[in-house]
Amino acid sequence: MDTFFARVLTEYRYVMNETKISVKNAFLACDLDGNGTININEFHTLFRHLEPDRFTLGKACKIFESSADIITADSKSLSFKRFTSLCLQDRLFSENSQRRFLGIYEKYEVDPLFVELKGTWTSEKQFISDSID
Repeated sequence: MDTFFARVLTEYRYVMNETKISVKNAFLACDLDGNGTININEFHTLFRHLEPDRFTLGKACKIFESSADIITADSKSLSFKRFTSLCLQDRLFSENSQRRFLGIYEKYEVDPLFVELKGTWTSEKQFISDSID
């Protein structure tokens, strides 16, 4: 039994590390205020754009409310660790959904798009911030 649990734990750690790598960019892109956490508006924005086929406002609210791990008197947020766990649990924001959103189907297409995005990111970020306020 101990060997079985050790194997399950090893597999879980491996999957969590792989998930962290694939969702890190999604987390950083949606943390619009740069505070290292995701609030409900940031989560809705990410969910709506990366998972449009699965998105409903009610579903997004329910997922966020049940998963928030940073709770203060006036707000709830997701830490990166909880966000990663949530992505794994609900199969959200995968690398494929990120690529689909960006319109990238082959790895060689990434570099030119990244250079272009770096040039326009300040205005893109402001536009997104303004749209969720």
